[in-house]
Amino acid sequence: MRKLSKRELEFIDIDLERYRTINNKINSRRQELIHNKKYDYRDSIMGRGNKPSNPTENTIIRIEEDLTLRNLEAFKLLVETLMTRLIDVDLTIFKIRFLKENATWDDVAEELNKSNIYINRRRQIIAQEFEELKGF
Repeated sequence: MRKLSKRELEFIDIDLERYRTINNKINSRRQELIHNKKYDYRDSIMGRGNKPSNPTENTIIRIEEDLTLRNLEAFKLLVETLMTRLIDVDLTIFKIRFLKENATWDDVAEELNKSNIYINRRRQIIAQEFEELKGF
């Protein structure tokens, strides 16, 4: 595998930082779809073909067909797969950096009592694994 540039690592960091709040984003999106005002009561009562429809079924269909929600869930699955593939040391580094709020790479090195060079080497490995899973 090729070594990722500093800029690529920063983009991966930004991407992985989204994981901390992914459950909130998924739940918020589901609530938006359930309580969306754009689908008024007439859609629930008569449907679009002037025949009675089931409001619960319509909500489920909206949730299942929503691309934003599917992308959020796919990202969550991707990161969870990444975490299962990491060795214990890398998983610990990942959790400190991406699950703690406002943790930096320097904080990770300090907390684990390791050098910045060691942490950056492990960061490269985590990022490369993530890129491999994404298919890049």
